[in-house]
Amino acid sequence: MDNVCNPKVIRVIFALARRGYFDFLSDEYYLKMIYFLWRREKINFKNPKTFSEKIQWLKVNHRDVNMGKLVDKYEVRKYIKNTIGEEYLVPLVGCYDNYSDIDFDQLPNKFVLKTTHGSSQNLICKNKKQINHKLAKRNFDKWLTISLYRIFREWAYKYAKPKIICEHFLGDDENVPVDYKFYCFNGKPKFIQVNVERYTDNHTETYYDPEWNRMNFYYGVNGIDGEIDKPKNFETMLEIVSKLSSEHKFVRVDLYNLSGKIYFGELTFYPASGLEIMKPEELENVFGDYMGLSI
Repeated sequence: MDNVCNPKVIRVIFALARRGYFDFLSDEYYLKMIYFLWRREKINFKNPKTFSEKIQWLKVNHRDVNMGKLVDKYEVRKYIKNTIGEEYLVPLVGCYDNYSDIDFDQLPNKFVLKTTHGSSQNLICKNKKQINHKLAKRNFDKWLTISLYRIFREWAYKYAKPKIICEHFLGDDENVPVDYKFYCFNGKPKFIQVNVERYTDNHTETYYDPEWNRMNFYYGVNGIDGEIDKPKNFETMLEIVSKLSSEHKFVRVDLYNLSGKIYFGELTFYPASGLEIMKPEELENVFGDYMGLSI
């Protein structure tokens, strides 16, 4: 089934949700509404089967108090340091309450700014003299007000305290580093989403299994033409994501790999908020089975 949602309706709903107009609705009722508007399907909370349904079920029913720190891009650094080691952290430049607090004279020429609580809310800077500060401030001022709990009822973000972090820039002037996203079920990576040239017009998402066989899989963005080489130290990457995901029914673990040097990216419990439609659709049930759940 194709995604037949009306983008204009979805945008209006999310704009109202962001402003708190739907705060009076229970998480379950709100998610039923959003799920139907987005996918034109009714969700079964009593007996969820698919990956998408189970992500919604987890939003409503899974209340791990540690999740808030794990999805916070600043707070999670302590967990990563204690669990796999500080050497896997992207070097941190600073953490700020808002854009106006940043002293750009003290920053390196190349860096990345990102919110601690959001998705795709970042500024990739390769030359700080070229920053449009008026636009950047407007973006970050807006992003810091956005709650993924209000819009998508992603419980891990309910008590988020939005901030901005600055990290060292990875890669070179020409390319954004390849982003490897490991979808892990009960501590076992089942497939990897390989993002090439993310945040550009040439962005591709290509999927591989843990043996690095390409998968016939579409999840919102087209795959690359040809093949992608398996990264150096790939077995180490598998060990890292297995360790970081061992206590969770499902989590996506994002890593970078620069010529064998591995860096942690983030942990995500609700990729695409569980709303994107998988193709072929039978994978929805396959990945749903991987997750399990005692209901």
